[in-house]
Amino acid sequence: MSTKPMEKRAAIAARKKTWQKVLEEMKNPLVPLTKEERIRGIKRANAELFKILKDELSLNMIKIIADPMRTGKTYKSIEQLIPLMGSIWGADLIIMTAPLNGIITQNLDHLKDVAHNRGYHVEDNPARILRLLERGDRVITYLSNAGAYSLDSVGSKLLERIDLDRVKVGTIVDEGDYGSISDKGLTNASKGTPGPKFKATMYNFLKQICAKSPYTYLLTATPNYEQNGFITSADDCMFRVLKPRKKGEQNIYAGQVGWVGDANFYDFGSNSLFNIGNKSVDDALFDMSTSLVTIDTETGWKRSAMIQVSDNDEDYPAYLPVGHKDAKEAKEPVGVVMEIANNPKVKANFLRLANIDEDTYIGAILSADDKCLFNLKGEVLDISKLSKVSDKLEKLGFDIISGNVEDIIYNAIDDQDNPLRLLMVKMMAGRGVTLRTIKEYLSFKMSETYSQWERTAPEWKDHITHPEELGHITESSIQTYGRAKSLYVVNGDKVVDNDEFWGEDICGDLKNLPDFDYRINTANYYLGSSKKAEASFEKFLEYDACVPEMMANEKAGFGSVVPCPLCGCPSNGHCQNHENVEDIEKYITPTIDRGDVDDELKIEGS
Repeated sequence: MSTKPMEKRAAIAARKKTWQKVLEEMKNPLVPLTKEERIRGIKRANAELFKILKDELSLNMIKIIADPMRTGKTYKSIEQLIPLMGSIWGADLIIMTAPLNGIITQNLDHLKDVAHNRGYHVEDNPARILRLLERGDRVITYLSNAGAYSLDSVGSKLLERIDLDRVKVGTIVDEGDYGSISDKGLTNASKGTPGPKFKATMYNFLKQICAKSPYTYLLTATPNYEQNGFITSADDCMFRVLKPRKKGEQNIYAGQVGWVGDANFYDFGSNSLFNIGNKSVDDALFDMSTSLVTIDTETGWKRSAMIQVSDNDEDYPAYLPVGHKDAKEAKEPVGVVMEIANNPKVKANFLRLANIDEDTYIGAILSADDKCLFNLKGEVLDISKLSKVSDKLEKLGFDIISGNVEDIIYNAIDDQDNPLRLLMVKMMAGRGVTLRTIKEYLSFKMSETYSQWERTAPEWKDHITHPEELGHITESSIQTYGRAKSLYVVNGDKVVDNDEFWGEDICGDLKNLPDFDYRINTANYYLGSSKKAEASFEKFLEYDACVPEMMANEKAGFGSVVPCPLCGCPSNGHCQNHENVEDIEKYITPTIDRGDVDDELKIEGS
């Protein structure tokens, strides 16, 4: 095994001690905030962002909100951007998009509540949307990227029929680094691939709207090179990060997210997973399983792992059944599943878990082609056709009420009573999925994708404004690291849900739970030692990852020194002009009924 921790990782390496000792050894004692202090800090932090949003009204600009992963960008966009568009600007139609239907499902109820309170209908049928607009009603539609931007989609039909000079349209694009490049001529530079079939449908869609609308927003924790301004866009419509992120600023969220522990790098090289004598894969599986089982058994709380295989089956397949075109002469399934089943040390680790034997379906495989369960014998159960296996799944303890295989697997991973511990994915679960128990992350992806700006066609070369900033393409890697960043906290004998976490006792701050075992909320990483992996993880540590120690040094927004977000005076939270929470609430409109507040907002925004 080759373990190559980066220099910058040493300062935030996982602590091999109790959570209480971590607290005791911090230079600054952690002082829990009261509910009122927490609310005031959050409102002031939100008001600061809201002021930026309210003041930046340029046309031909796609405005980017780039908060770290798992910090509620989608939630805050529903709570803040919709009232902003509705109350100040009077938007007739708000289009929200997300790359995955699962993201829409997670947020739809919240959107409907806010939409109802703000006087909007929620509708996805283009004909009904047009009828509602024609009679003077306001509409919000929540669409997948395919449903918004592709040919003959709901979004394209709406743009064909709507007069943007008459109908005010606002947009909120979730996971906005995904596909948002302005032209195929810039894909080499921004994504490291030629992209000859790339049509820039998202950009062209947004370009039409932002020519008339100042409220065109894009949410992402990982802006790409073009969005960061290192490459200029193909047309007059430009990207702009409203509040550029700075190294270390993520510490204000340290009390609200999952923490990053240890990072281990292994020499997978370019060799096949199955080469005789290559023990690094075995080492990675053994180290991961040892950590998972040890923390699971010692804390008494379920711990799970995500294993990411290569996009190419021939490199690191999840499994290849008999008859598969890439299986060749294989007489049994091969791949990572069999590496687990045939490794006596790894198998012995998992058998230490309560209620686990060799027949237990301990793992799941999710890819575009395969949806399976597997056990420690290497036996695979195809569950892609749910109707054929629903009875068996119910007997195995899986809740099938959703009727969707992916949701069934995700729910089982977070179910404390379900034995499922391993989620093996290929090009799945990389964005927008909340999985609390995933606190071990192993990746067999070994790509070295980097910007190919030198290969940019001559007619596009003048768009490469900062070639020195262009290196490895890190966005997708960092996004997958973030899947282990979901908050996982227990209080007494139960897992803390969102309502309890933000309730009167915890107040949305882990400092108020100093006695729980910090290991439960800490994720460990096992990565192939490549330049891209190291560059991606270093950027993740610098701009996104949080550790418990950060809570001793929280920056402005949660109780420390902060200028008044409304007038800018160095108030330390005690501005004489805007002392009362009510003054802040004028800018945080979802907590207030419509009516008088809307009138005040219109005056403020005029």
